[in-house]
Amino acid sequence: MIALCIAVVILVLLLILPVGVDFYWLSRPLTTRLQLKIGPLLLKPGKGKKAKRPPKAAHKGGKEKTAGKKPSIGKGNIPGLIRLMLGLLSRFRRHLSVDLLRIQYCAGGKDPFAAAMNYGRANALLCSLLPLARSALKIRSEEIATSLDFNSDKSILEAHVVATLQIWEILWLGFHMLLALRRQKREMKKTGAKSD
Repeated sequence: MIALCIAVVILVLLLILPVGVDFYWLSRPLTTRLQLKIGPLLLKPGKGKKAKRPPKAAHKGGKEKTAGKKPSIGKGNIPGLIRLMLGLLSRFRRHLSVDLLRIQYCAGGKDPFAAAMNYGRANALLCSLLPLARSALKIRSEEIATSLDFNSDKSILEAHVVATLQIWEILWLGFHMLLALRRQKREMKKTGAKSD
């Protein structure tokens, strides 16, 4: 009984473990960092080697094997596929958690008038996009700052985003995706049978 309780506790802890990405970008000096986040751990993705494709074996006697007839994607199925993708993206957006959103912009340049104009454009852009981001995503921590520096010869942009999903949310999204794909495949077969 104790072993079963320990197994259940470990399973629950694994399901609520957050998994995500930690992305950092700095324009000057150019710095880019992308790390995978598993709970409190940060992992740097390595450069994977491209796997060599095995050579295609020639068919004996020049005869090609005929596979089963697959449903083709016709024009009537495209709206259904678009609705499917939009529904999956909407579910993903609702579950995604932005743990940190940091944007710091310092407008600069040799021309003070151009620097001031860039500063105004950056504030206008942030004021128009941030409300949309706040309504579409769950942003837990937000650090947005703009500044103006007439002594700097170039503008500097710094962005830092940490986004996570819990493992149970990933499994739930995958389950819904499989159901939606199966339903869409069934509809494609029906439309293909009607067209025949």
